[in-house]
Parts: sequence; C-alpha cells; structure tokens
Amino acid sequence: MGDIVTFFGGFLLGAFTGAAGSYLAKKYTDRRREKEAGQRAHGVFEKVRSLMPELIAEMKHDLSSSEFRTSREFFVTSKRAHLMTSGPTLMYHHEDHPNLTGKITILENHGYIADVTPGNAPKYCMSEEFVELILKS
Repeated sequence: MGDIVTFFGGFLLGAFTGAAGSYLAKKYTDRRREKEAGQRAHGVFEKVRSLMPELIAEMKHDLSSSEFRTSREFFVTSKRAHLMTSGPTLMYHHEDHPNLTGKITILENHGYIADVTPGNAPKYCMSEEFVELILKS
C-alpha cells in the first residue's frame, strides 16, 4: 500500500509541477511578446516621424491643446479653401507641409489614420494608437 501512495504522490507532484511550469512559461513568453510588439510599434512610429517631423509636431501640439484633446478627425486642405464646419476642426494645409498627400498616404499605409471623406474635402480619422504614440513622442 505504501508503494501505491508514494507512486500517486509522486505522480500528482509531477503533474502539478508540469502544469505550473507550463503556465509560468506561457505567462512570461506572452509578456515578452507584448513588450517586443510595443518596441516594434514604437520603432515603426519613429521611422514615420522621421519622414514628417513638422506634421507630427503640429499634430502633437494640436492634440495637446484643451480645444482638440478629444479630436480624432482632421481635414487636409489648401489655406485658400473655406470649409463649413460646426465647431473647432483640425486642419492641415498643403502649403505648410510639402508633399502632404504623400505623408497622409504613409500614415494610412501604417494604419494610423483612415479616410472618412464624406464629400469633396479629404477627411481622416486618427487611431487611438496613433494619438498615444504622438502624445508620447
């Protein structure tokens, strides 16, 4: 009888140790992967920011202001254009940012913004991830 108790005790201890080891390995591997993904995302953002430092700086300034803190949509226009909007609206102008259309395309390709144009004036919506990266930069 003592051999059976020892056998089952060893079996249960081994099963518990294996399960705990598997759980901890998965937990810490997931944390490492999340950290690496965050570092990759930050690296991609830094590359994008280096291509358009003035535009990102202006966006950061705008999103940091109390007037636009919760704004996520913006228009891309010429300074000569007049848009009828209700309330304060974010706008970025071709005259202020050389090749603004190309920069907007890069932001779209990385999933930082989405085209939500309802009419003639190009309108975009920023992702929350993009806003967070801008404000942390």
